[in-house]
Amino acid sequence: MKRIGILTLMLLGATLIHASPASEWSLTNHLHGIKTYQRSTPGSSLLDLKGITVINARMENFGQVLRDLDAFPQWMDMCKQADLVSRIDENNMTLHIVFDFPVVSNRDLVVKADTVYDLSKARGIVTLNLVKNSAVPVPKGVLRMPEFTGTYVFEYITREKTGVIYTYHADPGGYLPAFAVNIVGKYMLYRTLKNLGVMVKKPPYVQGGLRSKDRALFENILSDEKRVKAILKARLLEYCRDQDMIERVVADKNIVDLLVKGDGTLIEQLFLSWGSRDNLEQAVHTILLTHAPRYTSDAKLIERIAQNKALIDTIIDGSRPGQPTSQEIIQTLLVS
Repeated sequence: MKRIGILTLMLLGATLIHASPASEWSLTNHLHGIKTYQRSTPGSSLLDLKGITVINARMENFGQVLRDLDAFPQWMDMCKQADLVSRIDENNMTLHIVFDFPVVSNRDLVVKADTVYDLSKARGIVTLNLVKNSAVPVPKGVLRMPEFTGTYVFEYITREKTGVIYTYHADPGGYLPAFAVNIVGKYMLYRTLKNLGVMVKKPPYVQGGLRSKDRALFENILSDEKRVKAILKARLLEYCRDQDMIERVVADKNIVDLLVKGDGTLIEQLFLSWGSRDNLEQAVHTILLTHAPRYTSDAKLIERIAQNKALIDTIIDGSRPGQPTSQEIIQTLLVS
C-alpha cells in the first residue's frame, strides 16, 4: 500500500477558496447533502466548479484515506491510477494521475500538491497546480491535460462531522465541446464527494484515525478554551463585520460550548454560509438565541431578539453611518 502525506492530495482539482456570501457562484444542484456550484471564467468557455458538503466522519479519518494512494480509484471519480512522482516532505509532493474517461481517450496530469494547516480556523488547505513540461511520460493512448488549478479545504464541524469543499478548473484537452466538458465535470465533482463520504467511514480508515497523530492534534486544540474562542472568532469575522458584537459573542461560554459540545448546527451553518446568505442569517439567528439570555430571561423576548432582521443584518454587514449599532438595537428591543 503506497502512502502519501496527510491531506496532500485530496481530490482531483480541488480548487477551494472559502468564498464570501456575496460570491458570484450559482447553485446548480443540491442532492444527498452535496451542493454544487458553477461560475464563468474570464477568457474561457469552461466553468469553475465547486462542491460543498458536510460528511459524518472525523477529520483524522480523511488523512487515513488520503495516505492510501492505491485506493484513489475507489473514490476519485474516473481515476484509473495514482502514483507518487516525488516528495519533498509530507506536505509538498508531486503526483501522476490517470483518468479513465468514457468514449474519448483517457487523460492524465501531473500535479504539485502543497498542504497547510490553518489551525487558527481548524482548517486544512490543499492547493494543487499543474506541472507543465513534466518528465513523467504520457502513457500510450492517453492525452495529457493542458490546464488545471485547484484548492481543497476541509473544516472541523464537530468531532464527528467534517466540512468539505472541492473546487476546480480544468481543461481536459483535445477537441471536446465545452458544454460536454462542463456537464461531465459537474458529475465528477458530485460523485467524488459522494464516494469520499463512503470511504472515510470504512473500518480500516476509522481504526487508523483512532491511532493517528492527527487525532491528538485536533483533540488538543479543542481542549484549550482560549484556542477554541480564537477559532470561533476567526471564523465569525470571515462572515460578519460587526466586530464589537463578535467580541461579545466569543466571550459567551454558552456560544463557545456550541463549538465543542454542540451538535454542530451553528458551525455547519457558518461553513455553508460562503454560498448562501440564508445560511449565514440562520447562523446569526442561532448565535442570538444562545447569546440573548445574557440580556433577558424572557423566552419571548429572546426569540424577538434572535429574529430581528435589522439586528441580523447589522451583525453581518456592520452598522451604517446614522444607523443604530447592534447593541443599540438590542437595548431598544429590551425596553419596547
